[in-house]
Formats: sequence, C-alpha cells, structure tokens
Amino acid sequence: MDSLPHLASAFGHALRLYRERAGLSQEALADRIGSVRSYIRLLEYGKKTPTINTFHVICYALDIDPHEFMSEYLNVRKRSVR
Repeated sequence: MDSLPHLASAFGHALRLYRERAGLSQEALADRIGSVRSYIRLLEYGKKTPTINTFHVICYALDIDPHEFMSEYLNVRKRSVR
C-alpha cells in the first residue's frame, strides 16, 4: 500500500501545477480559500493533506474540475512509481 507521504507529495505536485497554471501565488490561492499561505506551502511540499471539503474548495478556487485534478494527481503518482 502507498505511504501517506508519497500520496501527499503527488497531491502537492498537482496542486502547484494547477495553481501556477491559474497564475496564482500561494498567498492568492490561500486568500481564495480562506486560509493562509503556509497551509498552501505545506500542501505543495507534501507535508499536509486536505480534507475532502478543502479539496473541493481548492478546485473551485482554481476553476478546475475535481476529476481533472485527480487525473493529474494519478499521473504524478504513476510517474513517481517508475
């Protein structure tokens, strides 16, 4: 079974990718979701994982479908396993 750090790292990579595509800083994304920059940083570095509710709020803030986000997340995981 995959370890949580590996999963959190893949999530963080996908988050950074979509945040940068949206042209947002960590602080701007944090403002959009009612959080702080340090939380976004911890997510991107794979040190934290969001709740399912926060995941959906992040997707809404990035104007991305949760399925699309998860597709990228799964692609990151596949690439890192090789």
